[in-house]
Order: sequence, then C-alpha cells, then structure tokens
Amino acid sequence: MERARLYIYILNTKFKRIASCLIASGDTTLFCWTTDLPVTKFPRLHSFAIDKLASVKNILELDDPFDVFHLPLSTQAFEEFHEFNQLINQTRSSRNAEGNDLWSYSWGNHFLANNFYKTNFEHIEAPAFSPWIWNSKCTPKIKPFFWLLADDCLNTKDLLLRKSFNLNDNGLC
Repeated sequence: MERARLYIYILNTKFKRIASCLIASGDTTLFCWTTDLPVTKFPRLHSFAIDKLASVKNILELDDPFDVFHLPLSTQAFEEFHEFNQLINQTRSSRNAEGNDLWSYSWGNHFLANNFYKTNFEHIEAPAFSPWIWNSKCTPKIKPFFWLLADDCLNTKDLLLRKSFNLNDNGLC
C-alpha cells in the first residue's frame, strides 16, 4: 500500500495538469492534491504534517485539526493553521459525504491511459531515424539492436570508455 501511495505522490504534479475533483466522500482524493495545499498555499504548515498523503476523508473525520500535525508548530505555521482550519470548515460544509468523488479530465469525464500518455508526451518528437528503423522489413530481433546503435546506447568500447568503465586493452571489446 505504501508503494502505491508513493507513486501517487510522484505523479501528483503531472496529474494535476489534466484532472480536477469535486469532493463528495473524499476517500479517493489526497488532501494535499485538492488545492495545491501543502506546497504553494501552506508550505510551513505542510512541513509539520504527520501524514503528507492523507485522504480528504481522513482529514475531515478528525475532531481536532491539530491531530494532523506534529506539535508544537512554529509561529508562521500556526498562522497558516488558522487559514487551514477555515479551509477544513468550508470543505466540511460544502461536501456530500454520501456520494462519490467526481473526477473530470481535460479531455472529458472518463480516464483513458491513451489520453494521459498523449497529454504528457505530445511535445516530445521522435528522432529522425525512428520511422526508418521501425518501418523497415528486417526481422523484429534486429530492430531494437539498430535502435540502440543509432541512439548511441549500445555498449561499445567507445561508449563504455565515455562512461568511465575500466576496460583492459585486449581488443575483445
């Protein structure tokens, strides 16, 4: 479970560009994800958080908002805490705890891995030799070899020397 939460945290910034969430129950949304909360809005307060990957549901079910943070807070973090507490109260009053969180994406209401891939990698252009290699009529085993060779990733003696590998000079490499 911890590994999955770490991946969510890493993909967080890329996913924020394409998705938004209307919070209902709050169990599918990380609290730090909802409003750029920890990094931009309350950076000092976020540094005191006990669980930086807590869900909105977990945060809102706590009776005391101080239970989310390591105490004592610094004076700047305590000032941010007052704004944080107002945000908690607004979220509690505006959400529907019985419904499901509604996610919407820049391309529509259904998540498609293909659309996510296009959004993140559409600005990257393939090298000029790419179509020549992949459209060639040679056997499939040879295509990855040519790709590595053309992209200068094949472990030749020259490449290993550039990567500071210690090679003996017997001419076999």
